Amino acid sequence: MKMTPLARIQNVLSSLSWRKARHELLGIVGVALPLLNGYAVLWLLAVQGLLPRVTLAPLSEIRDPVFLIPIDWAALLALAVAAATAYLIWWPPFGWAFRADQVGSTSRRQTLFAALALLGGLTLLSGDPVQLLLTAPAALWLWIRPRGRGAGRALNIMLWSGGLLSWLIAGVALAAVLPTPAFLWWHLMAAAAYGLIPAGDVVHWAVLMALGVRFLRFGLSAESLLPR
Repeated sequence: MKMTPLARIQNVLSSLSWRKARHELLGIVGVALPLLNGYAVLWLLAVQGLLPRVTLAPLSEIRDPVFLIPIDWAALLALAVAAATAYLIWWPPFGWAFRADQVGSTSRRQTLFAALALLGGLTLLSGDPVQLLLTAPAALWLWIRPRGRGAGRALNIMLWSGGLLSWLIAGVALAAVLPTPAFLWWHLMAAAAYGLIPAGDVVHWAVLMALGVRFLRFGLSAESLLPR
């Protein structure tokens, strides 16, 4: 009998404990934190008046040049801070998140299921229809698991890509109405910096992207699902 996403979550989480979960949780934080640090840099630059003043408008109607053409030094600074954060978190022996890839597959899977279920529950409680539409396809990630090389890994990549489909569609739709669609990435970064995208939505996106990275990393690993 086929299991629903909720049934799969309940089945997988039955034996989860903090001791088993902490390493993968650190892995999720380790992916989200560099993204959030890059965002924090741009937000601070905007708050402190180091970025130009802008005329605010709805995200799809912004025509202020600040949002349409990247401010090179600001973008590079944010990317440098994000990269430095990732290096300090992930590279041994000083990092702490790399240990997430050194634990058994079963506990990793349980933790990822729990984290995605929690994020999905919070999204549902928020009542935000846009967040719900953007988050719902991530349920496909619940079927990602180590499958070996070839067709198995291709299936995992398809499931992972499917979980991001709503983000891709939203990005293409927004880029289509911008005068500079190639700079969509900066448009979104600037919108977050100036507060057009609320901080809570940025955190939601960063955590969801972190979960996506960790699910993909888990699915492409060569480990079996035998508990350790």
